[in-house]
Amino acid sequence: MTDLSQNLRLIYVEDEDEFRAGLVSSLESSFTLSPVDVGAFKVTKNGGEIGDQFINWLEKQTGGSKTIDGVILDSDLSGFQNGISKDMLLVAFRKLGIPVCRYSKQHRQTPGERLKQLATLASEGALSVLVPSELTNGLTEDMDERQERLVGWLVSTFKGFAEIRALLEVQLRKEDQPRNAAELMAVILGRPEMELDLVGYVGPSLFFFGDTMGVEEGTDTQSLIARNLATKLGYWFYNFVLAFPGPILNAAATSAFVGVNSKSLADDSLIKAFKAARYVGPFAGSGPYFYRDLIEQSMMEQGKTGQSIIIDSGDGTVCALYEDDPSQAGAYCVATDSSIRREDGTGPFDWIPPGANELCRIEKKTYNRLMPWLNV
Repeated sequence: MTDLSQNLRLIYVEDEDEFRAGLVSSLESSFTLSPVDVGAFKVTKNGGEIGDQFINWLEKQTGGSKTIDGVILDSDLSGFQNGISKDMLLVAFRKLGIPVCRYSKQHRQTPGERLKQLATLASEGALSVLVPSELTNGLTEDMDERQERLVGWLVSTFKGFAEIRALLEVQLRKEDQPRNAAELMAVILGRPEMELDLVGYVGPSLFFFGDTMGVEEGTDTQSLIARNLATKLGYWFYNFVLAFPGPILNAAATSAFVGVNSKSLADDSLIKAFKAARYVGPFAGSGPYFYRDLIEQSMMEQGKTGQSIIIDSGDGTVCALYEDDPSQAGAYCVATDSSIRREDGTGPFDWIPPGANELCRIEKKTYNRLMPWLNV
């Protein structure tokens, strides 16, 4: 698909001028930034609900919200004195069908914070995608490199929403329409055989899609229907399907599936070993990701373990999770983002979707350390 990132127009909402100024120049190299200043919004007394007032104001400022492809949003907007808040904006942008990437300058990606985020994705993930904290927090001397990585991540994420939208517009012209998110996403990915695998993720779809996969009341053109549905589908796919490895695996989950220690393996080694199984659909740039069934097919066709395939591709340092049986698969620890031996994990938990129950666990020692104060 054509690179869409250069044509994407974004709104950047940040109440700290210094932080905003430091990121704007980097963003402008990859996106068109709208000049809209959310801090200039003013609430009108007796003008109705603040969220509706904001939507009407934004439409006037932008010439129509359909011209905006995404929003970058700071979670803490306490510096604004005009009634603007994160929660109000998230609801407003959801009504408009505009995808939001939200960051926090306070949180660091510890196993505890990672678990808290994952445990709330089924509900809160329907409103935004959370920027990985390592891309916004860290040492001052690493800021330039970190901002470069952040922009790359944003390009991948907003491009993913745009790709889903473009494919949806084609799909909506057809007579036969998919019945649910699993079928629709399988069609969009060009792999209809994946529908049954994705069905294991549709349980919490009420949070993402409402009672149906429809769009907000008053949305009556095909382009707007595609945009609203693409945003909802993108949140569901990124925050649920990709966040909890099942049919599509991140690097550490791939290591677990093929029975090797993720800490002994570079991503490039996985890419080289399982090139034919690499996922290249929406949001692929935040990976690498791999199709589980194609990895399994590769091992069966070659009659080799995952460790053997990786070694044959040039990485002789990879370690099996089970040295006495390298063919045995491990588990994926969602807290530490690493592969572990299955007996070293606990779970699954009720906030992990059934489609990910085969692999996703929490390492026992991490679980025992965090559970006294972490309610998941």
